[in-house]
Amino acid sequence: MNREILRTIWQPNEHFPQAESIMSINAFNAAISSARKQMYGNNLGQIVVVDGIEERRIQTGTDTLLAETTFSQKMPARGEILQIFHRYKRKEGEGGFKQNPPQTIAVFRTHDNSPDINYEYGMVSLTNYSTLHPYLGFSYIDKPGMTQLVPGNTIERGTVFRDSPGVTDEGDYQWSVTCNVAMMGLIGVAEDGIIVRRGALKKFGFDTYDKRIVEFGQNKFPVNKYGDDDNYKICPDIGEFVGPDGELMVLRSYRPDLALAEMSVKACQRVDYTFDEKIMADGQVIDIRMHHDINTGQAGTPAQMEVQPLKYDAARREFFMELYRWHYNLVKQLGYDPVLQPALHDLLVEANSVVAPTHDGGQTVIKVHKKTRIDDYRLEFTIKHKILPNKGNKFTDLFGGKGVVVAIWEDEDMPVDEDGNVADMIFDQAAVNNRMIPGRLYEGYFNGAARDVYKRIVQKLGVQDRQRKHLMFKELNRIAVERPQEMNEAWDYLMRFYDDLVPKQAALYRNGTHGSSPLSHLAYILSKGYTVLYMRSDHDLELKNMVSDVEKHFEPVFTPVTYRGSSGNLVKTKTPIRIMPLTIIMLEKIADSWSAISSTRRQHHGVPATLSNSDKYSERIRNQPTKAYGESEIRIVISYSGTLTAVEILDRNNSIETHKAMCWSIMNAEYPTRIVQAVDRNVITLDGSRSLQTVNHVAACTGWEFAWKAFVPNDMSYIQLQSA
Repeated sequence: MNREILRTIWQPNEHFPQAESIMSINAFNAAISSARKQMYGNNLGQIVVVDGIEERRIQTGTDTLLAETTFSQKMPARGEILQIFHRYKRKEGEGGFKQNPPQTIAVFRTHDNSPDINYEYGMVSLTNYSTLHPYLGFSYIDKPGMTQLVPGNTIERGTVFRDSPGVTDEGDYQWSVTCNVAMMGLIGVAEDGIIVRRGALKKFGFDTYDKRIVEFGQNKFPVNKYGDDDNYKICPDIGEFVGPDGELMVLRSYRPDLALAEMSVKACQRVDYTFDEKIMADGQVIDIRMHHDINTGQAGTPAQMEVQPLKYDAARREFFMELYRWHYNLVKQLGYDPVLQPALHDLLVEANSVVAPTHDGGQTVIKVHKKTRIDDYRLEFTIKHKILPNKGNKFTDLFGGKGVVVAIWEDEDMPVDEDGNVADMIFDQAAVNNRMIPGRLYEGYFNGAARDVYKRIVQKLGVQDRQRKHLMFKELNRIAVERPQEMNEAWDYLMRFYDDLVPKQAALYRNGTHGSSPLSHLAYILSKGYTVLYMRSDHDLELKNMVSDVEKHFEPVFTPVTYRGSSGNLVKTKTPIRIMPLTIIMLEKIADSWSAISSTRRQHHGVPATLSNSDKYSERIRNQPTKAYGESEIRIVISYSGTLTAVEILDRNNSIETHKAMCWSIMNAEYPTRIVQAVDRNVITLDGSRSLQTVNHVAACTGWEFAWKAFVPNDMSYIQLQSA
């Protein structure tokens, strides 16, 4: 049938953005299986904010809408800024805080008659980071609204002070990384594996935000971990990094009989790895919240050990005293208690509990946490840690084509085509058919074509791209005067490409509706380093016809590739392989912790124990026991391999003697992976399980014991015994 007739009868697809909600962020929803479409919809809620986030090359318009719904810090109501308070004011000199305040509070008087604003005075809390996830987050970027944050200024509702790094200056949203992907049949990509270029991993670096809580004073004191003979420093200050050993703080119990030995100047600088309590962490300390009450009457820590924590306590009290006095003067000036925003009210309640010595009835406020009284000092640390992805991290495209990194290749070993395009990742070439996600091919093909068109425009104009937009515009204006024909050819070439893929976008630029001139638009894409195609999920053109038009008019690069094979030699493929730019996101399964270890923590009876909060951070690893066998698992093992195998497994998990023997065998074996006999059962018998010993001990105390009897089929005597 004639192509033009096909175009006439082709009906637009029905993937309407209004009906697809967040799923409309993908322009190729018509080319994804329903199961994979649901999967990628779930993946959108697991995206990690990484260092190399950038705008997608093909957008649907949903990206821009997402930029309006970030966790930004903005003005909650129209109001006049009255005063600004800083927690830990920046001060130079010894003992001062040399970092920007981790929190800034701006209080304002509302001038907003909106029905949802029912308070007279409110506040804006500005922090340097956002972490609503148990351990993931991002650092905020200052926006122009920060310059308005001055006492006396009236600021409009919705003015953004700080925002996600994903929001661009133009108001677009960047949340993914565009990676060159080669789809090949290599060993490493089997079973959802991904091979990644080492240099590409830098784009996916991300921050984790860990919390550590440390209490001391009544029974324990802090060791001088970061100080010297003249300066007692118990932990890194804000802005400093935890030491290479990962010890954030070290606590030691008070022992009057050993005070001369354990509390001397030198002894307090040494860690006793047998008895001291270690609090482990990695990264940079970005915030410390101090809780200390001088009126509780609890036993005090020695004065020299209090110098550093009291610095934070003094700054905290100064911060709350300024808030307390502001509110006191406000009430005195107004003659009544004004209606406060709930967040401001809660902050003033906290300020009152810190700086006011007594309250109604003269009772001192006793602070508790989970119904337990807080110790003399309580430090709450926030530590930021930069992580680069490694083997085990999980990536996906926009089609549910997720996979796990199984190999990291050096940059020079990755596939490269004859045009110089180097692959960042290698995916399984069979995954498109197996998972029914042809949309991956369409996105990669159109992105690759756009990349090649962009390169040819840069070569035709002879410009240095990726400069600032105003510099690019100045350079293009010079070319338009000196070489107008080349400028017109470059513009026509770009518009023809838009015509084949996004004709509505091309029409906007041609008739001037978009509001930018040809020079301005060229300067825009050349400053970015790529073109952006706007294609809705319900686009009008048929995908296969779009491919035919692009192939006919632009001939995207499609050549054999060269890479270093498993033999260690550079090889060239016999058939062409397209290195395609794809939208890649990293999922929150960041593979940075082990699920179990060989030697677990045990409770006082010698049985593997669950970890308490203090145990979790006492080592750089977590002494988490492996999953114990339950009744169902034991029955399955017995049914397949007999009772002796089940008893052996249980004994290895629960017998300390057996565990010691196994560790000894592994450490002393010439080939630890080829140990014939890990435990000599002639020496260590199978009755050493601590769980079994505990039950036997209880039985002995009550005058009975277990007796072994061989199982006899159809023997019903035990039923008769039970009924008797």
